Amino acid sequence: MFVALIPLTVVSIGLFIWWVETYTDSPLAVFWRTISSASHLTRGFSVRIPLFCFGGLIVCLSVLAELCGVPQWAYKSVRLLGYFLFAIAAVYFLPLPVPHCVDANWQWHKRRGLIDENGKIIPASSAAAEISMLLNENTTVTLSATCTAPSRWHSLPTSAIQKTTRETLLLALTGPDDPNACFASTIILTASPTNTLPQIGDLTRALRNIIPGWITLEEIPSPLPPGGIMCTGIYIDEGTSFTSIQFQWTTPAAPVPLRFTATLTTTTHLFPTCVSDIFTVINTLKITQ
Repeated sequence: MFVALIPLTVVSIGLFIWWVETYTDSPLAVFWRTISSASHLTRGFSVRIPLFCFGGLIVCLSVLAELCGVPQWAYKSVRLLGYFLFAIAAVYFLPLPVPHCVDANWQWHKRRGLIDENGKIIPASSAAAEISMLLNENTTVTLSATCTAPSRWHSLPTSAIQKTTRETLLLALTGPDDPNACFASTIILTASPTNTLPQIGDLTRALRNIIPGWITLEEIPSPLPPGGIMCTGIYIDEGTSFTSIQFQWTTPAAPVPLRFTATLTTTTHLFPTCVSDIFTVINTLKITQ
């Protein structure tokens, strides 16, 4: 009896985790996505897991039925159904289309309104913006900025981001969200005129003035962009821990140099899964005047 109950418990837990990860954005789902490998988003994975689990559940129930004295034809018929589900799951190692109803990636985009009228996922694409920045009373410069949005990141209207008085907002992206904190990760790019090169310590002083309780973890020279600096730190807001990583660099421009700042802000819980995305944005960023 216990020989069947142990695998029955395991497959039941597997089904529960699959359902939570596929159809919800609960803290448990976010945690499971964080520790899951990239294979969870590959073709067929969303089908194989429930089929293997349902097949295992059916086989375990047939074993229990056999132990309880159910007629042979009945439990063997049920067991064959479980084996049939195993066979279908094995077939999905081939590049077959995945039904949207069980596709975790498709369901994630649907919950965020990122499915087009044809039922297809709206892919992450190049984010682009063009702004006119007033340098002084008589001078205005027009900047164009483009970058490749990482997977699960999408352009955000700049009007949705609170603007600072000292900087001009060029680009804004929104990405993975933490439902436990009701906060969506953001990457923003700003520009401002400057007469000085960024120095170690500048970002820490600026962030402490802007964010109450800011704690710098490190501030070091950044190889990309050349001559830039990078600052990483954490802060607490209404009981939630947030982590930010900010890059700042200066480029020569006429009639004055411009300072650019790229900032990733996310919950500390999601930071390990989002930190590489800011590097993708910087490595693909193109700014023209």
